[in-house]
Amino acid sequence: TGKLWTGNSAAGNLYVEVHGNIVCDGDIGAGATYDQISFDIAGANVTISGTGTFDAGKIYKNTSTNATSNLTINRKVNLRSSGTQIYNNTNLTYFNVTVGDTLNLISGNAAVDGNNGQGGGEQGGSFTVNGLMDVQGILYCTNNNNNSNYPCKWIVNGYVKANQIDANYITGNAIDSLSVNSGGKLELTGTGGTLPFVNFVITNHKFIFNTNSTVEYSGLGTQTIKTNVNFPPTTPANLSQYYNLIVSGSGTKSIASAMGVKNDITIRDSLGAAVLSVGTNNINIGGNWTNYNQSGFTEGTVPSVTFNGLGNQYITCPGGEIFNSVTLSNAGAATGIYFNNDVTLAKALAFFSNDNAPLYLNKNKLILQQAVPGAIVIFLAGAGFPNRYIVSETAVGSANYATNPSIVQWTMGTSSAAYVFPFGVAGTKIPVTIGKQASGSTLTVSVSTRATATSNNLPWDTLTNVPYVSNMNSPYVGVSPSADSSVIDRWWDITTASNIPLDSLIFTYRGIENTMNPIYQTDTIFPQNWTGSSWSNHHFINQAVPTFPLGVTAGTGSVTVGTDTLVSAAPWVLVGKSHRLLPVTWLSFTADLKDEKVFAQWSTASEINNDYFTLEKSKDGKIFEAVGKVKGAGNSTEMHEYRFIDSHPFPGLSYYRLKQTDFDGHFSYNQMVPVFNKDKNITWYMFPNPATDQIKIASTADGLPNTVFQLFNPEGSLIKSMLLDMKSQSIITVPLNGYSTGIYIGKITDDYHQQVFKIVKN
Repeated sequence: TGKLWTGNSAAGNLYVEVHGNIVCDGDIGAGATYDQISFDIAGANVTISGTGTFDAGKIYKNTSTNATSNLTINRKVNLRSSGTQIYNNTNLTYFNVTVGDTLNLISGNAAVDGNNGQGGGEQGGSFTVNGLMDVQGILYCTNNNNNSNYPCKWIVNGYVKANQIDANYITGNAIDSLSVNSGGKLELTGTGGTLPFVNFVITNHKFIFNTNSTVEYSGLGTQTIKTNVNFPPTTPANLSQYYNLIVSGSGTKSIASAMGVKNDITIRDSLGAAVLSVGTNNINIGGNWTNYNQSGFTEGTVPSVTFNGLGNQYITCPGGEIFNSVTLSNAGAATGIYFNNDVTLAKALAFFSNDNAPLYLNKNKLILQQAVPGAIVIFLAGAGFPNRYIVSETAVGSANYATNPSIVQWTMGTSSAAYVFPFGVAGTKIPVTIGKQASGSTLTVSVSTRATATSNNLPWDTLTNVPYVSNMNSPYVGVSPSADSSVIDRWWDITTASNIPLDSLIFTYRGIENTMNPIYQTDTIFPQNWTGSSWSNHHFINQAVPTFPLGVTAGTGSVTVGTDTLVSAAPWVLVGKSHRLLPVTWLSFTADLKDEKVFAQWSTASEINNDYFTLEKSKDGKIFEAVGKVKGAGNSTEMHEYRFIDSHPFPGLSYYRLKQTDFDGHFSYNQMVPVFNKDKNITWYMFPNPATDQIKIASTADGLPNTVFQLFNPEGSLIKSMLLDMKSQSIITVPLNGYSTGIYIGKITDDYHQQVFKIVKN
């Protein structure tokens, strides 16, 4: 309960000269109210500890009793005087401060060489921060010591917050250095007129941001991120380099020259709308890019963000990130750039000279706004860099590879040059090339591709229009292999706003994806697209003599569609020309109740390899049973109509569908249609009657939806109402406890029936 203080809150300081340790289990100072009590560290080794409160005016070294004084702060200490609150004030001495807990400089400054980094003699020393040091004023990382043996060092192993860093070199040969080490963090809060860095001179300064260190600009307002500092050597040499950089707080954080970040850039919306603005300056980043929202980054009109790490790098921005240009220079042997969201590029995507890592769309979209073929550039595209491509698909065989929505969306201009979508997978480049004709207007085209399962080329992508592809039939001649054995194991989905004329469309596939039956592997490979109801042949009609290449089973193969029109939304496959895909084309399917029977009718526009149809029905839309079978037309290009009558439909709501089966056993389903059977023979029963404490309800059928039981008292007032679910219970019990004896009325109603009962309650 002891207290050491002066009781004087006027400006000035009264010092206690300390030669041993300070243990404070009571109170030093007057808490949040300034008190003049201050300390002169004169001992060789002084430790501040204790469990009380410590609020002093100032701590400094002002005696030469020991040439070196080491101060260790192992508890929370608040300093509250004006000006600089902790520094070395003695010539030819060292003052070394270690912050093991918390040191708060309330609106004050910190220095090593005198009270402003310009002491009157050789005053050296260091600050080693293992805990938290909050400098709400200026951190002076400067000195004017002529003797190089008296440097001034700041070593950050923990967390240093500073409103401003003054790095003005005055004269002399001593070195100022600020090292943020692994796990350490430097946070700069100064904004507006109080810039984070001031009076900066490179000579005799070292700012070293080591591996796993972090620098954060968190001011509530505009801040300039320092870039022209003497960081460790970088590539290129003129780039300043942080390790991890965080932008937070609010206002615009701008850079005045090119900047390097060896690991992660993080833009946070912690206290307001923080914005990183690059102006016309480039950024190199070796780690991950994380932005709280698209509005957190102003991409400018000139600069490029270059990803040049040695490991996997991820771009994360809810709502989708926008860059001016992106350069991929990741040099890792087995790494890549991954999108965690859509990414829009106003200008270009470039794979640079030392890049050997793919770009993984990772189920997201790359949007290219520049309508020129050069919006994607691959430098040194030849041997030595096999992985310079865009991966549209996830790994074949993974749980979600069949529902991969990864897309490259490109705004194409009127240039006659080809637009190359540089897809690839597993070290093999399989580009899609679209050669748009010179005539016409600007048009946006979206392209994606992925490998399909080798067993049956299904399932198809469930996130686009591909679900309408119900089967993979082929009209085989003389043999009956499985249906998929004439299809390359890869699909392409191309979407445009409208049909456009092309001078070429080139698809590329891996030879190992040619798993067709051996008798078809070297057949002419032929492209087809799905129109939503059938496989179209239109894309080769305009060629006078269609010429397509033979299939390959090693390396890569490609198929070119000649002058034609690209349809607005079409999945594409490559198939053996003699065995192209033409599934059953449905025109209609209906199921109607008439005279207590269900009349099912359907029609087809064309049929290939169609053996028979099976009509099925279900009570719940999940478990179906066969009703009957109808023979199909086999192979036909004419319209056919079919019908089947179910004489024993389920009562109430049920569902009907058609199963179509090929000659080779493959089958597919069309959509379900509901049928409601108003069963006129439903009879309800109530027992026992008379009743005592309960009455039971039973029925001759499962009942209908919206069936309600109501109970009226002898005066005719409704006293109970409940839904009856006879599908889950065969007998429903209605309690009568608490009701007086007498005659009651029970009523059961549904959408089509009503029964009334007289109930005697004993």
